[in-house]
Amino acid sequence: MGIFSFFKKRSEQTSNTSVQFTAATTPVGEITHLLDMTVPLNLFKNHDVPCTLIDNELRFEAQHITAHARLFRRAEGPVLILQLDFCLEVGFGKTIMESCTGIGDDATTAIADAWKNFAMNSLHVMLAAFFHKDQGKQVDMEIWTIEGHQYTAFLSPIITKGTMPASFSTQWLTDLDAIIKQQPLPPGIHWIRFYRGADATQVYGSEILLDNANWSAIESQVQKMDYPVADSFFSFRIFIILKPAFDVARAATIIACNASREILDIHKILQEDGFTEVDAAKAYAFIPLAFGRAFLEQNSKAKFSPIAILITEKETDIILMDEPIFAAAYTMAYDALTNSMPNREHFINLLSHSAEFNAYNNALNDGATKESLDTASFGAPLITL
Repeated sequence: MGIFSFFKKRSEQTSNTSVQFTAATTPVGEITHLLDMTVPLNLFKNHDVPCTLIDNELRFEAQHITAHARLFRRAEGPVLILQLDFCLEVGFGKTIMESCTGIGDDATTAIADAWKNFAMNSLHVMLAAFFHKDQGKQVDMEIWTIEGHQYTAFLSPIITKGTMPASFSTQWLTDLDAIIKQQPLPPGIHWIRFYRGADATQVYGSEILLDNANWSAIESQVQKMDYPVADSFFSFRIFIILKPAFDVARAATIIACNASREILDIHKILQEDGFTEVDAAKAYAFIPLAFGRAFLEQNSKAKFSPIAILITEKETDIILMDEPIFAAAYTMAYDALTNSMPNREHFINLLSHSAEFNAYNNALNDGATKESLDTASFGAPLITL
């Protein structure tokens, strides 16, 4: 018996990835069962994005993306206030969650208002960033350099509600952009949401989120910026997606979704998603290797070489953890095994492309025991680019 049965037992102990909320947006009751997911289905189809709806999940097969939504009560009184969380899974363990408020006299009108707010703002940014749809004036695209790393920034327009102030300067947005560009960000895709609601005497709500969580590193700076002031309540928000040329989580998902294909076909599909030819080759070489290594080191006592032999025009020894793609993928796999498993099927698919995992698993299938393999030592893997 191979190791896949052992993997199943281990992964069943994990739970779904948790979502963090700021104190200002903590929901009080989940009512997701009231959602009609044909609404977002039709929103995407109306923008010529093919997708299917299966078990309340949107599936975008061509982009290797899935989406779901959750609905919460925020407050009840003279009107009902709901929070709609639209979750777009764009990579292994990487889910963009965008929250939109819906207000109405009852659940039906409040839900419709929430979907309307999503369609006016966040939808266009997602379409531009991940579905290669030109959104015209609905989305600004800029090239940002942050800590030496280049990102394509997809910025929503400023969405306002309430009574506009006599003068609406956008200097605050320029200042916010400058603050963001000074922050050290981990490699990969990021998303940012900013919201502020106030009148002339009081701030009712203000938040700056990075990747679904309070961005505490810049919160105090953002709170001190100068904002336009209105006599009565006025709010504004923006949504930004930062997309680098290479994202390990995105590459991992593409490889996993195409695990049954030939290697050169996987390279081609990665390139079609925007990876360069070299980056596609590196992604396939390092990501399955890292997932297999992390899994085996967690579940066996076998020894593995910290060195790999890189074959280009000549052979070169490299330290695997010095290779950013391998290191990021290893951390991602380790976190999935020890904290929460985002997608067990994708994890298994990635293991199936790991030479080390296959060697170990084949030995088990040929009659070796896990205990006998605990004394095994694996040589340096060969990586051809």
